[in-house]
Amino acid sequence: MINQKAFVFDLDGTLFETTATDTGTESAPNFIEFADADKLLNESSPLPLLKLAQQVQAEGHKVYILTARQSIIAPAIKQLLKRYGVEAEYVFTVG
Repeated sequence: MINQKAFVFDLDGTLFETTATDTGTESAPNFIEFADADKLLNESSPLPLLKLAQQVQAEGHKVYILTARQSIIAPAIKQLLKRYGVEAEYVFTVG
């Protein structure tokens, strides 16, 4: 029997290089691009650590995502991960 573990990964700059940026000013930030599902799905490229997420999941461990993005983008995050063979157990959003 496998000793199952939980692995928690960040998304932006960890599993994927994403193009979302703060489009506001220092005094009035605007993070609207971080809620853009099309931008996430079409402009993200995998980073080397994604292979670790794929590997630990293949070994039977659970993969969780913890991101500062808003909850509205969670379904797109799951879709992006699935495209690369990773089924996130849950996407925790804290944005």
